Order: sequence, then structure tokens, then C-alpha cells
Amino acid sequence: MLTISEVADLLRVSTVTVRELIANGTIKAIRLSPKVTRISQAEIDRITGADTTS
Repeated sequence: MLTISEVADLLRVSTVTVRELIANGTIKAIRLSPKVTRISQAEIDRITGADTTS
């Protein structure tokens, strides 16, 4: 599970952009508490089109 900051680094966007993508449903995230949100690596692979089966 990745933090918003880690996802922003991977996607080369700001944390604000990642939060907006989560808010509009583009990225599915798990909210563990009001201050803790996590995104799965599989979700990042899905939105980037990465193929992890090889």
C-alpha cells in the first residue's frame, strides 16, 4: 500500500493532484482514518497501464 506522497512521486504529479484524482474517482483509495489514506500498487498499475504479469 502506498501513501499519497509516494503515488505523487510515481506519477510525477503533486499530492494535490493525487487527492483530486481520488476525490473524482479516477484513483481508488482506502481511507484508514481521517489522516491516513493508502493506494494499492495494483491501482497504480491499472491507471498507468503497467503490465505486472510478465
